Amino acid sequence: MLIVDDHPLVGAAITATLKESPLIADTFFVSEPKAALAFLRLHRIELLILDIELGNTDGFSLYRRALLNGYNGKVLFLSAKHANHLIRIAAKLGAQGVINKSESLENISLAIELVLRGQVYFPHDGGGIIKKILIKF
Repeated sequence: MLIVDDHPLVGAAITATLKESPLIADTFFVSEPKAALAFLRLHRIELLILDIELGNTDGFSLYRRALLNGYNGKVLFLSAKHANHLIRIAAKLGAQGVINKSESLENISLAIELVLRGQVYFPHDGGGIIKKILIKF
């Protein structure tokens, strides 16, 4: 698993939490999009966890570039904001979920484990937006 976030504290906290999970063998963290793309070229990663806001770029653009470079694993987006339009974009890109950074580390770990088990994890939006989008696919 590769975590990409421009805040090292977030990456360190998630990495430390995931060490307790029996489903996760190796967790890596990078803070720069270029480092993430280089890492993905060298390693087979089952799950990519991308911050949506990455300094000069965004996680959605980085994910598109990763796909163009041959990445075919799962993706879970991290966001400090709870905005329905971000959730819709993630779903349209084929993401397996969106995690809000305000979630507890335990909930973040559970969301990651759900995705690794083949399920999806999207925040409830009250309007059924995600359900409608997922039905289209």
